[in-house]
Amino acid sequence: MSLAKKYSDFPIYRTPQIFINAVSQSLPVIMLASFFGASTAGFYTLARLAMAMPSTLIGKSVGDVFYPRINDAARSGENITRLLIKASSILAVVGFLPFTIIVIFGPWVFSQVFGSEWGVSGEYARYLSLFFYLNLINRPSVSAVPMLGLQKGYFYTKS
Repeated sequence: MSLAKKYSDFPIYRTPQIFINAVSQSLPVIMLASFFGASTAGFYTLARLAMAMPSTLIGKSVGDVFYPRINDAARSGENITRLLIKASSILAVVGFLPFTIIVIFGPWVFSQVFGSEWGVSGEYARYLSLFFYLNLINRPSVSAVPMLGLQKGYFYTKS
């Protein structure tokens, strides 16, 4: 029971944050469809999904591996900042080339992978690349939020 009390603020801040994030992910698609038509929304959705899937997969995998390490470091009083910087730096190096390729050759890559009619999605992916690259780099810090008890601050900065 003391563990539940210790982490009682987690659902208070995390649940609304997840809801707001879900709405913010869906809102651009709805707005693009209503202002520019279904094809524009489709191009954007493909670009977002194609950029999000590898970024999320790599980021989540690193987060899952990193979480126990940061937890052990926090319990033993180690310098957590150094661990966060190291993990983020590794992800920055790993993600740099793929995201740079999309920025430079996005329309061509999307045309080759998805068909010539999807080149416009590659143009959208160019502009989404920076967001997903920074999201990938930020993953270790985000995975450390619950353990460091920073849910309230994360809620206000992320929402």
